[in-house]
Amino acid sequence: KGPFDIAVHPNWAPRGAARFLELVRDGFFSSRVGMFRAVKGFLVQARRAPHAPRRYSRGMTPVTLHTARLTLSPPTSDDVDAIFAACQDPDVQRYTTVPTPYLREHAVGFVEKAAGWWEDGTELTWGIRHDDELVGMIGLHRVARGNAEIGYWMAAGGRRRGFPTEAAREVIAFGFAAVGAALSRIEWRAVVGNI
Repeated sequence: KGPFDIAVHPNWAPRGAARFLELVRDGFFSSRVGMFRAVKGFLVQARRAPHAPRRYSRGMTPVTLHTARLTLSPPTSDDVDAIFAACQDPDVQRYTTVPTPYLREHAVGFVEKAAGWWEDGTELTWGIRHDDELVGMIGLHRVARGNAEIGYWMAAGGRRRGFPTEAAREVIAFGFAAVGAALSRIEWRAVVGNI
């Protein structure tokens, strides 16, 4: 409870629901984001305060975000080899929508598409970098009419270090900021077993 209205749907896998509640307790969702609800289908909806201005999908200039340990910046051609290597991980292939098998051409195409998505305002994708090493990807996907879905993957070397939580906080803040994406809702979906 507290400032959040949280309801865990009974169809959630018990470990997934427990992880969500743990994130809430640990302060993953800041009060500036508004209200969070867990609903059927592993969907978390975050709503911004109703008085905040709304902007809808349009092209955006790529933005670099910074946290205490991470730099979040759009992927470039310099990242192709690191993206290709990370996407060979069976867990990345199992829990994300990357092609299987993942070829180097897929990484090249992904970097090119990411630039176009920023231009169109349909997806905002960042490489997660720690000490100048690409450790994952995070993005706001399917940006439309003030809504988006947050998604991410981590390379094996970037896991269990708190990087996704740190990066997601910054991306969510940017997503709801009037000077950022000015979204009204951000959704997150988890696949059973991906915790």
